Formats: sequence, structure tokens, C-alpha cells
Amino acid sequence: MKRILFSLLVIIGFTSCVSVVEVVDQYRNENDQFESLKGKKVLVINKTNDKVARERFERDLADRLRSAGVDAVESHVAFPNMEHKKRTEEDVEAEVKKVVAAGYTGAVVTGIRDKQTKYQSETTGGYDRNVNTGEGMGLTIYNYSYHYYGFGSFYGSVYNSDLGSVYVEPETTTTSYNVYIIEAVTYNLTAEKEDQLLGVITVRVTDPTSYEEVADKYTKMIAKQFK
Repeated sequence: MKRILFSLLVIIGFTSCVSVVEVVDQYRNENDQFESLKGKKVLVINKTNDKVARERFERDLADRLRSAGVDAVESHVAFPNMEHKKRTEEDVEAEVKKVVAAGYTGAVVTGIRDKQTKYQSETTGGYDRNVNTGEGMGLTIYNYSYHYYGFGSFYGSVYNSDLGSVYVEPETTTTSYNVYIIEAVTYNLTAEKEDQLLGVITVRVTDPTSYEEVADKYTKMIAKQFK
């Protein structure tokens, strides 16, 4: 059974042993104001309406940010009735004012930007390597002096017996895996609207195997911005 976590990935049951979690893009405000949020109240928001996923990742990220000196508070604690849905500009402004009025200086918003299922095929069989022919596939490197030595030896031989490569019926296996593009966007809510964006970190997660493994790497990447 699979479960997509922080909107992201509590995903169980994949075949690979190690998830690939890598930063694919990153933006930082040219004024680099992350330090301005140290010791300040920062709201941690995971954009998903999956209650379990929201609470689990917000808690893990908030813990990581607190260890980096940020007074992080989970949105499910501060605003348990917060919903993630399409809103009008007026509604958005009202929500922001409510957050600022509650004493929050900044916000870190995370969520999935994209999900893709990819396929990988592998073919086995055909001509085996290194069967009396040295390197290569089939007759790529063929020892003519050995195989054609004297008419009698050649005439008395049988193709594909103990000479040349051994042919095995090819078989193709196709496997699928998921790739997630996730983002964490950090804002300074006390700055002018056009200057509020402090940074964006975009991460690609390939074939996630467990929530714990991915969350550990991803939260470290986000917290690193504050150091």
C-alpha cells in the first residue's frame, strides 16, 4: 500500500533500496534575509488536505527548523482548520493578515509541484559474452584462426555447439518508478509584498522507498538555508 505524504511521500513498497533526493534548482533573495527569521515565529505549512501527511511532515520540518534557531510552529497546531484550496485574492489577503496578526514573521510553505511515472526497460539474452570469442557480443571479435583452422576441423564442427557465442532467447523486463518534484518556499511576512520571497528550493525525489529516508534529507536541505 502506498501513501503519498507531505503531499509528498509516505510511499511504501518500492523495489529500490535507496531513494534519490537531489536539489534541482534553488533561488535566494539577493539580500539573503534568512538570518532575519532566526529567533522569530515562522509558520510551517504543508500544502495537503491529507491530515496525517500534513501533521507528520509539518512536525518533522518544524523540529528541524527549531534546531536551526528558528521559532517554527506547525500550521496544524496554530491553525487547525486551515484548508488548502483555490482562493480569491481577497481571501488570500485575509488569511495572510490573520497569520501576521498572530505574531508570525515568516512562513515556509511546502508541497508537490509535479509527479511523473517513468518506465525503464532491460533486455537480457541474445548472444552471451566471452564464450570462445573473447570480448564483445556475438561474433564482434571472432578468432578466425582458431575456428577455421584447417578444412577438416571446420567441416567437422557444428554451429552454436561449443564454438562461437551461445544464443539465449531475448527477454525484456519493464519496471516503473515515480519521480516527484517538491518545493519549499520561504517568506518574510513583515517585508513589502514584492520583497517577501526569501528563497525557493526545488527538489527531485526519485523512486522514494520510505517517508523517513526522504523526509530526513529534504528537511535538512530546507533548514540548511537558515545556516
